Amino acid sequence: MKILLVSPEARVWNSRTHIHNGLGYLAGALLAAGYETYIYDGAVEDESLDARLTREPFDVIGISSPTPLINEAWQYARTAKQHGATTILGGPHLTLMPDESMQKAEVDFVARGEAEYTIVEFMQALGRGDGAAEWSKILGLSWKDAQGKVRHNLDRPLSSDLDALPFPAYQLFKIDRYTNLQPLTDGLDPHARSYTILTSRGCPYKCTYCSKPITGDTWRARSVENVIREWKMLVHDLGATEIGVTDDIWNLNLKRAKELCQALIDNGLNKVPWVTVHGMKVNHTDAELFQLMKRAGCKRVGVNASVLASKAATNKF
Repeated sequence: MKILLVSPEARVWNSRTHIHNGLGYLAGALLAAGYETYIYDGAVEDESLDARLTREPFDVIGISSPTPLINEAWQYARTAKQHGATTILGGPHLTLMPDESMQKAEVDFVARGEAEYTIVEFMQALGRGDGAAEWSKILGLSWKDAQGKVRHNLDRPLSSDLDALPFPAYQLFKIDRYTNLQPLTDGLDPHARSYTILTSRGCPYKCTYCSKPITGDTWRARSVENVIREWKMLVHDLGATEIGVTDDIWNLNLKRAKELCQALIDNGLNKVPWVTVHGMKVNHTDAELFQLMKRAGCKRVGVNASVLASKAATNKF
């Protein structure tokens, strides 16, 4: 079976585009399980989804969506159904509000939460064709029974061993169509190849503006060795010219953060600049960490706004 993983085109923010690493992880898991897998990112494609499906049919269309793009996700699902594909939606909005989408005729299934294992089990069940007997066993899956009633299976526990996950399928992205991670460098390197990497998942903090319910309250870190293997692949095999760390809070464990920086230095990976896309918590830093980050190739960091506000209120800068 063939599956196309889709990210809708964003019409609600600016033209800056970065790879969708969530789809990359799903694609990596599917490829490792033996499924023919492709990625369609509406932000960078030069043909519509309808044209792509006319040119090349797929058995399954998996669509990821945050809240601002949910209407586009539903439209993509309608297009997929017109081409006879089974649709499964996932992502932040679907995890928080699965029933909303399951009421849509164009949505067959919803995968809630982290879905690397869910999507593989879903494809296996679809191939066996046993219907409700199969769907009811898949944790994190929402589906419709023969009478059209929506069923929400139990949540899937968060992955505890991130080292066991296959690396994202970076090779499926049209990397030359994405913008730099540092806006000030846009256009300076016409051959920039900007990748992102996730070294941990989750965050113990409870900022009200964050979509953290997707990745959970429990911070889970990959081993430094596992991260370095992927970093080497990005630099040596894929020719990365820039790397963005997209963790919610990559430096929660200060000791590990320092070990990761030292490993980048020791492995000669500090020649390629990197940035912290989602920032970092300043109350989990010290001068030594920032010095190591600079030596390790870090060029830009973001700082948690709530921490700054707290310090400003108490004059503790």
